[in-house]
Amino acid sequence: MQNASSVSFSNSRAANRASRGVVNTITPTTSSGESQAAYRQRTRQTRYIEDVQRKARRRRVLTFVIAALVIIGLAVGAGYIAFRGAVVSKMSLGDSDAKTALVASKEGEVSYTLISVDLGAVAKPLARSGPDVLLLVRLDEDARTMAIINVPADLRITLSDSEYHHLCEAAQNGDAALIDAVSRYTGVNVSHFVKLSKSGFVDLVEALDGVDVEVDQVVDDPHAGDVYIPAGAQTLSGDAALTYLRATNLKLGVLDQMNHQNDFAASLLAEVFADDGQVGFSARLDSIDEFFQTDYSYDDIVKLQNWLKDIPVDAMTLVTVPGYTTAVTGVVENEQSYYIASANDITAIINTLDEGGDPNAAEHEVASIDKKSFTVEIQNGADVAGAAAATAEVLKAAGFNVGEVGNAEQQVYSETLVVYKDNGIQQAQAVIDAIGIGRAVYASYYYEFEADVLVIIGSDYMPTS
Repeated sequence: MQNASSVSFSNSRAANRASRGVVNTITPTTSSGESQAAYRQRTRQTRYIEDVQRKARRRRVLTFVIAALVIIGLAVGAGYIAFRGAVVSKMSLGDSDAKTALVASKEGEVSYTLISVDLGAVAKPLARSGPDVLLLVRLDEDARTMAIINVPADLRITLSDSEYHHLCEAAQNGDAALIDAVSRYTGVNVSHFVKLSKSGFVDLVEALDGVDVEVDQVVDDPHAGDVYIPAGAQTLSGDAALTYLRATNLKLGVLDQMNHQNDFAASLLAEVFADDGQVGFSARLDSIDEFFQTDYSYDDIVKLQNWLKDIPVDAMTLVTVPGYTTAVTGVVENEQSYYIASANDITAIINTLDEGGDPNAAEHEVASIDKKSFTVEIQNGADVAGAAAATAEVLKAAGFNVGEVGNAEQQVYSETLVVYKDNGIQQAQAVIDAIGIGRAVYASYYYEFEADVLVIIGSDYMPTS
């Protein structure tokens, strides 16, 4: 036998047999350090054989478990992909042309999302073309801040035909035209678009089990709906939310309406992006994804939720564009009723936000108004005996400069109006605060008076005792 001398044998007899080519069994040198005899004895024992068999079974089980986990992982992955696909499909914009007008923001840049909501109308004469609410949401991920800018849907703008139109009418030419019109007015690029129909809005609110809001004043407007909403903390259902957002029969009219829309939007977004963990949020998204349409991807929304969940409602900046409406109070709004706002005002709002300031700071100047710096005329418009004189005394006692006091040409006013001229909204608000009643209305060309502010007493007047 070749190389016999290089193999270790247990004795000389075995070595001689190997040299002659006779080798029955070669027992390997053991790594355990035991003797060859002990090794041979151990490997012939039943327990050793059973150990080998048991290890083989374990390997087979482990292989099976690994294979099962791989299959389960593939199934879960496929299920997750299918889930994401279903969500994206249901909230897709479909055949909307919105994406052609969207401009993606760069990494680290502030982005703007336009939310368009159709609230419908209680009666056909009140219906109009296009969305009723337009909210421009400013998102600054680096600073972890969010601002909601209410861009009036009735804003007077000029479209391609060089004629005056409501901003919402741009939607007649498609979502892209609406986005372009908002972008031109505000001077910012819109990166994302969210669209809700009337039924989608109602269903969304219902799916969230209502939305909690702090109602600042009683809402009872037959032109908005038949739901009566008392002041105070309320959880609004879908129908109540429609009434709340449509109502203009408020102290400051359309300005209060826009404030209500902002407040509701902030609470709604807080509900949608609440921190319920990844599984909880995915489940909530799955329950509401069919009620709105957007260009946002599933991953975009999840990323958004990861930081919006930490922003409480009172930390959101809510902004309304200052201006006035040309609508005649008490008359159903017609096609010639516009919201008039300066382009300079929206530019100032955007710049203030970019500088980290609060665009609402000017609203707090009401308390510092010099009450003697403007005159107030008072007319009794509801045939309530002594109402004008009594109101005059209240204003004089509060330090206001009261001018003429008398009767209106007609005693047909159902509500008290405080009519103001250009840049006089804060004056009107100061008067309303003093008399505890009234709705601010811009004078436009429907009211003629010499004073700076005109108070017309309506049948809602309650004498003070």
